[in-house]
Amino acid sequence: HADDTFYSYIHCLACRGIISGYTDPARCPDGGPCFRPQDNVTRGQLAKIVSNASGFDEEQTEQTFTDVPSNSLFYPDIKRLYSESIIRASRAPAGSPLASWAAAKCNAAAALPCSSR
Repeated sequence: HADDTFYSYIHCLACRGIISGYTDPARCPDGGPCFRPQDNVTRGQLAKIVSNASGFDEEQTEQTFTDVPSNSLFYPDIKRLYSESIIRASRAPAGSPLASWAAAKCNAAAALPCSSR
């Protein structure tokens, strides 16, 4: 919604193709896409946001993480950030949530160049 605190940042990131939101009816009863900025995000989702914003697109094939299957939607992005030394391996369980405010701040920081739009 346009009155949401993070609307302009989310809109900017979506226009740049950095985020795409949810499209499933269970999360978006009004149709899709929707972004749900109040929800927590997983490290995989955050890795995808950072990877997309950074323009990382290298093919990732070697298995590095025991808790992230190589066929996971977010595996390439987690692996790219690891390859770029942005994250390091940990023993956190797959799907560990990061606080939603941290994700919103990350989204806002990635969108700063166009936040006045």
